[in-house]
Order: sequence, then C-alpha cells, then structure tokens
Amino acid sequence: MKKLLNIALAVIAFTFTACDDVDLNTGIPSVNPPQPVMPADGLEATDIVADGGNVDLMAAKEAGYVDMLDITKLENFPADQELKIVMNVAVSQDMSGARQINLNIADATDGTAIKVAQAPVLEFDQVLKSLVTRDPSVKSTMYVNYVAYALQGSTTVLLGAVGAPQSVVITPLSYEHPVETTYYVYGSINDGTIANAVQLNHDGNQYDNPVFSVKVNITSEQINADGGWKFKVIPASTKQAGQTWEENQNLIFIGAGMKEGTLAYATADKDCEWVSVSTPGEYLLNINVLEQTWNLSNAIEFMYIPGDGNGWSWATKLYTKNYNNYIGFANLKGNFKFTGAAEWDNDKGNYGAGADNYLLQNGSNTNFTVDGTEGLYWMNVNLGALSYTKTYISKVGMVGSHSGWNPATATTMTPSDDNLIWECVVTFTDTDEFKFCMNGNWDIQLAGDENDLQMDGGSSNLKSPGAGTWLVTLDLSALPYQCYFEEQE
Repeated sequence: MKKLLNIALAVIAFTFTACDDVDLNTGIPSVNPPQPVMPADGLEATDIVADGGNVDLMAAKEAGYVDMLDITKLENFPADQELKIVMNVAVSQDMSGARQINLNIADATDGTAIKVAQAPVLEFDQVLKSLVTRDPSVKSTMYVNYVAYALQGSTTVLLGAVGAPQSVVITPLSYEHPVETTYYVYGSINDGTIANAVQLNHDGNQYDNPVFSVKVNITSEQINADGGWKFKVIPASTKQAGQTWEENQNLIFIGAGMKEGTLAYATADKDCEWVSVSTPGEYLLNINVLEQTWNLSNAIEFMYIPGDGNGWSWATKLYTKNYNNYIGFANLKGNFKFTGAAEWDNDKGNYGAGADNYLLQNGSNTNFTVDGTEGLYWMNVNLGALSYTKTYISKVGMVGSHSGWNPATATTMTPSDDNLIWECVVTFTDTDEFKFCMNGNWDIQLAGDENDLQMDGGSSNLKSPGAGTWLVTLDLSALPYQCYFEEQE
C-alpha cells in the first residue's frame, strides 16, 4: 500500500475558496469570499490498489463499487460541508483526454481508515469501454489520479490533488449475452431452415463494431404469402449445432423485441418471435448484436467521393462485395465527402464529417479533409460503423516472375498528374506472371482479370501479353480497374 500525497495549495494555512465554476481538468477555481480554514495537512489518503495492480470490475459487480482510496486523515473538516473526490481516468500517463468519475464516499470498516472512496462499477466500466474497447476479454492498463473538493450547498470548493497518479489493470464487465464473431439470418431470406441460413457480413472486432449486415430483396409476394417478410438471427454456434429451439433450448436464437426495431433472445422457457417486415424493396438488413436492434437501410451499389481531387464530380466511386465495406482508389486533396448516389439530393446518403474527420454523418455539411499528403489513397468505408480509413499510396509497382516476386524491388510505375494512370516498361517472357502492388508490400495489391482487377490477395496472377518489351498501363480512373499492354519497337 502506497501513501498518497497530501492536499497541497500555495498557502500556509488551508483557506477554503468557493468556486462557482471549477474546471475538473485543470482544477482552477473562480475566487469568492473565503470559507472556514482547514489545515493543509488535514486530509490524507492511501491507495487501496497498488500502482500497477488489478481492478476486477466483474468481482465487484455485485457490490456495485470498487474501493480505490482509504481516507486515513480528515481533520477540521467543516461539519456543514461534504467531501467529494473525483477520479480522473485516461489511457496515457500524461492524462490527455481523461474522463472523470465521482467517487462514492463511505464510512470505512477496516479500522485503519476513516472513509473509503469507491468507484461505481458500472460507470468505471463505461469509461473504460468508451476509451479503449468494448471487448470484455481485453484487460486494459489505465492511468488514474484523484482531486478532492468540498461541497457546501451549490458551492464547490477545490481542495487539491490527493494521491500520486497510478496505473491500474482493469478487468471489464462481461455482457449478459456474449457476442460471437459470425451471425446468420434465416426465414423468408432462404427456405426457412437453419441449415441454409445466410451469413451476415461484418468487419472488425464484434464488440467495437457490433453491426452485422446483408443485402435482402423483399418482395410483395413474400410479404403476402406469409404475413410479412420474416427472419430470426442465430450465431455460428447455433448454426453449427443445426438444431431448432424446440430441439435444444440451450442454443441462442434472436428474434423480435417488444418495440419495433428491437431484438430479444429466446429463453429456456420460450422461443423468440419472428421479426416481420412489411415493406417491399432492396435493402441492407443491419443487425446490432450488442445493442439488440435491427434496421433496414438502402442497399448502396457504389459509394461516390466528390471533392477537390476530382473537381467535386462523381467520377470517383468505391465498390462493394458485401454492401457494408466500400473500397477503391481516390485522388484526394483538400476537402471531400461521400455520397450513396451520383447526386446531392438522394435517399442513399450524403455523408459529411461527424464527430471527427473519420466518422460519417448523413446530412452533415462539414467536409472531410485529407489531413495528410495530397495524392492517391486506398479508401475503405465501413457503412455499418459509419467510419472510413485511408492509406496513402506513395508508389505503385509491378511485381512478378520478371522481378523475383519481391514487392520491395517491384518495377516502379510512373503516375499521371491526377495519380489515376500509372505506366512502366517491362520486358516479359511468354510465361511470366505478375501483380500490381502498392507501397512496396503486399497489403494492397491488384490481380485477376486484366479487364476487372480486384484487390484480393487470393486473385489469380496476371499473364504476360507475350515475349518482348511492353508499355504497361494501370488505369485506376474508373471501375472496373484495368490494365493495358502496348508492344514497344
């Protein structure tokens, strides 16, 4: 157990100073008439959790609080005031972006302390998951420090820092229903059987991005035949078991909740109800397995990127294989946006920047900014998570049997002014094979059919156009991406 620092202010005798507005990050109060005097050494505390120690929120869940500080000294504290201690929590030692948790002050029971400062388990867990990850399997090292106040009615009095900053390793709360990595839907979308359930598309960690999606075509005939287009959701474990709820009540089945757009789990006593949809059309069915909600959104064929890089036209578009992730190349500079159709006034989405430069918000008037080197980027928009990533393409090369299949030494290609046409001269044999690689590695590569190049590490290699010297052109200006060959004299 480590002794924490006493309260310290730049006064010889501790004079309470009322402050109507206290910045919990800086601790700077506004000054009002003085309150009763308290000695500078009147408050002392010790850690309950050692520096670098473990805080198990699951173990403390039933109690509702986890003990963080023992108040071992509290002298001359005015009887008409209330002690308040705020715990700052951050992911880095410099405490940047810290979140605040008001600790519960309770009477101590161990005989060595006067009071104990306790962190509410649910709030501590929420802060952890908002700052790091919602994945309950991840233990996270966090940094905490403490600031003390005195409360008198509506007046807050800053006392100062209590305790030395420390790190703690936190075990988060688990969820009532653990989230699996793979989910399926069955019902009107297939023949209604679990064996032929349709897999939902997903990207990333299932807790940080809990939205699973699939494109569906809901017809009027299906709705009329069965009183609605119906579905249930099952995880991979249920799909693998291949049993219905009637056959095995221990399996997981997810169906209609009490309110429209919500989901509910089957129990050991009752199966879940079918979710029913009564509006025909082509949609993206989105299932949020963590929040237990569902919705239908427009199934977008292409995501367009108007911006300064293409004169705010709809010449640049991304493609999708799962109606959730949209990928492709874009020449970026200055500002840009994303749209679900080649026009501003559309019902498929007009996305500007949301809470930050990498979050999409439908209808936002705030442009995204390149915030990096202007030029060619590989884009990946996750529509389910309303976010995107971009990778700057510093060079494009041809890698293959003609160069030893080493992307680091690939034949360098030269770009056009708009970075969308790349060329190089290569001498082939009849049997040479090759791919296009970006940035001297295999992370982003194009191969397959020369008239429909795909970003897929498993795509078949491109074939030599024949023995001789050729000008090879890679065209990224439109979909599908293509390459051309021109024999040189």
